[in-house]
Amino acid sequence: MKYKGKPQLDSTLIRRCLAGDANAFSQIFEGYKNLVFHTAFLMLDSADDAEDVLQDVFIQVYRSLHSYDLEAVEELHPLVPPNASMAQMALRWILMFEAVTCTIPGAKRPSQAEDNIRAAELPPLSEATMEQIRAIYNRHIRAEVHGLW
Repeated sequence: MKYKGKPQLDSTLIRRCLAGDANAFSQIFEGYKNLVFHTAFLMLDSADDAEDVLQDVFIQVYRSLHSYDLEAVEELHPLVPPNASMAQMALRWILMFEAVTCTIPGAKRPSQAEDNIRAAELPPLSEATMEQIRAIYNRHIRAEVHGLW
């Protein structure tokens, strides 16, 4: 299998899976199987082991589809600044807090590092946007994670 880059996964495809559309899950599998296999093969140096990981990953994805909070993602999308990605906005949001002096996001490719750097160049988020993000966090995420720290 040859890895050809990350496909886009949207909430419509996940919703179709949750509604029982086997074709939608097949589309997710086809879109991500090369990435999963390639990553596993690089780590394990065994095609057989990578195939086992591939199967295990997609079984877990299928079993956990119900846990995705699509509403939070859909509510955040309109807040993303023009010409920015969701990841860039997340980094910009982190940098809005005075206690944060730097972030160390992961990057496997130079283009990812460049995208991460561009996040610091985004203008500060408005107080209204910060409040909207806070409200989305409180509605959809807080109960799941806040007790972990």
